[in-house]
Order: sequence, then C-alpha cells, then structure tokens
Amino acid sequence: MRGGENSDPGRALPVHEKRKRAIGWTFVALSLVFALFLLVRQGGEVSGLRSDLRDFGWTLRPGWLIAALVIGTANLFLMGAIWVGLFRALGGRIGTSEGVRVWMVTNLGRYIPGKLWQLSGLAFYMRDRRRAGASALTAAGLFQVLVLGTGVAVAAAVLGAEFLAGGATVPIAVILLLLVVLLVRPSLTGRLTGALAKRFGETPPAQPPGAGSAVLAALGLIVAWMVNGLGLWCVWRGAGGSTEPGFLTMAGVFSASYVAGYLVLIAPGGLVVREGTMAGLLAAVAGVPLSVGAAVAVLARLWAVATELLAAGLAGTVRQERGEG
Repeated sequence: MRGGENSDPGRALPVHEKRKRAIGWTFVALSLVFALFLLVRQGGEVSGLRSDLRDFGWTLRPGWLIAALVIGTANLFLMGAIWVGLFRALGGRIGTSEGVRVWMVTNLGRYIPGKLWQLSGLAFYMRDRRRAGASALTAAGLFQVLVLGTGVAVAAAVLGAEFLAGGATVPIAVILLLLVVLLVRPSLTGRLTGALAKRFGETPPAQPPGAGSAVLAALGLIVAWMVNGLGLWCVWRGAGGSTEPGFLTMAGVFSASYVAGYLVLIAPGGLVVREGTMAGLLAAVAGVPLSVGAAVAVLARLWAVATELLAAGLAGTVRQERGEG
C-alpha cells in the first residue's frame, strides 16, 4: 500500500476504499498462508529426503543451496521487470520498483487453488490504483503465454538434444518460429486490451503495442529459464550431486517440469505434478534412482517457494521511485 495516499491522518477513508483495501489485504494474507503452508508441509519432508540422499552417498551442502536462493531471487526480479515492460507497452504507466513489487506479491496468488488469482490480483490493483486494469490483465495473460511458450521451446531444445540423436534442431526451430508468429501479434493484444478497457470503464490505449516489446519479453524469459536452470543446478549440487548434468540440461528439466505443473489447473503452483515430472527427468538425464530424483525435486520446490517469499519481502522494502504517484 502506498504511503502517499490519504496523508491526512484524521481523514476517514470512504466505505468503498475500506472495502478495496480489505480485499487487497485478504488476497495478500491468503497468498502468504497457502505459500507458507506449502513451505512448512514440504519442509517437514527434509528428514526423509536427507535419508534418501544419504543412502545414495550424498549429503546436503548448504553453500550451494544458499547460492541457489540468491540466483532464484534475482531471477524473480528479472521476471517482474519483464512484466512491467509488457504493461507499459500496452499503455500502462508505473514505476519499475512499484511494478515489480506488485508483480511479486500477486505472483504468490498462484499458490491459492485455481489459476486465476494471480491474474485477477494484478488487474484489481492496477484498476484501482492506475485505472489500467485492462492493460495489466492483458500484460499478465501475454506474460503467462510467453512463459509457457518459451518454456516449451527451451525444454524441447535442451531435452531434444539430450535424448534425440541428431536432427533435433529442425523441430526446435519450428517451435521457436511458431512461438514468434503466433504470440507476437500487436493487433491481437491491442484489440484485447481495448475490449477489456471498455468493459472496465477505462480509456483504451492510444495505439497498439509494438511487436518489439513481446520479442524482448520472449528473449528475456528465455534468459530467465537459463537462470532457473543454473539455480536448479545449484540445488542439485547442494543435494550432493556432481557437476554433471550441466545447467543447460537442468534448464530443460526445470522448464519441462514447470510447464507440466502449470497445465494441471487443479494443482496450486503445480504441486506434485512438477515434482513428479522433475524426479522422472532427473532420473533419466542423470541416471540416479527415482527416490534421489524425488528428493532433489522436493528440495527444488522448497527453493522455489523460499525465493518467491524472499523476493516479495525484498520488493516490499524497496522505496518507490519518484514520480510513481
């Protein structure tokens, strides 16, 4: 909540403003409750996974796990900045620090059962504070589509090269081409934003976004998948794994697991589905027992939730830029 609003401490808030604030804080509280519940629940499995790792001759290495935490947290700031760029391209106006902070907090909404809480949280905030709920909702939808599209491309490229003997670059190139052709369509996003703006009672953007914004977002997200791969590689090393497989293979494993978990709509944050996919892929690419792959997958989930909570907390402490009001 912005400190510049209602600076007169004696001024009572209107009823509708109190209702909006109550809804906003309820969303934040529910998001934190579900995320912390998941963290505590899977954190309780640490003793069991340590036993699985110890039976395989591995021991936890805290230094590598801390490195993974730092890398994952930094990567979330990158992803938040990518959403801000899309929002601005669609006519929204917001400072970078506020935009990243809002994206971080509403991102936790994906741990609430159902897949629409994160999108609705962004739209609600931006409609209330910036009269730009349509741009926020379109940017969030485009962001998710680009996340899934680039995730599929990275998984296909990396795991295709891992499992296929030659010729894998042809389908990979086709996937990337289709990604650009289908997703980078300014006319489509412009019409969608305009239609939502009319429905929300907002002013439509003066002009449709340029294709360059979606291209830059896609490239940025490919970088983000690579960074996630590096973070998962650090988790792997923190579990006791060797230097192989490398971080590029881990980027394919992470992206494939994330996409699989996201597509199962009833699983909050892809719970269970992501871990099962990751465990199977780790066993396949690294030749470890499935139990070891499952132990690493649980560690990876703890890492992911911890980074999201840490990133949201850090973003909340950053002072807003001048002119964000």
